[in-house]
Amino acid sequence: MPRFSSITAIDGDFAISVWQTGKLPMIRYFGQNATLAGVKKSYIVRDALLGSSWEGEAASKFKVALQVVLSVRAIDSITSTELFEVEDGGTAELKCDKHVNLEGSTVKSGGTLAVEGETVTLGPGFSIEKGRNSHNKNETITNPAWSVTHKPSPTMP
Repeated sequence: MPRFSSITAIDGDFAISVWQTGKLPMIRYFGQNATLAGVKKSYIVRDALLGSSWEGEAASKFKVALQVVLSVRAIDSITSTELFEVEDGGTAELKCDKHVNLEGSTVKSGGTLAVEGETVTLGPGFSIEKGRNSHNKNETITNPAWSVTHKPSPTMP
């Protein structure tokens, strides 16, 4: 019989695991209803859902904000929704062995999104604001909004 916890309302980012004796655990990462600021967080999970909302709760964005590095490594899939946003000064690194699906998400000017996966799908509503250039006598900042790395499937002999 699988063991699990019942959660009625959680905001922020968290992982839930379900396990059964003799089986591999199912571990899923959720990011919802919060703004991460000034932190570095890393997760290794089976699946990830960025911009989720619990049924019945008022949906608000899950934002990766100033001085945040959010690193999510997944085995099966990473999915983002219109509630996921990378803001100015925030960095999201998404790496998946299989599928990454970015739908409705936004990368704001000055935000960085790096994506690596066997397949990467940019779905309806995914948007990237033009990168910011700042010029003054002491600095030059050029911030490309995002990058994608295609990881080919291993070949079978």
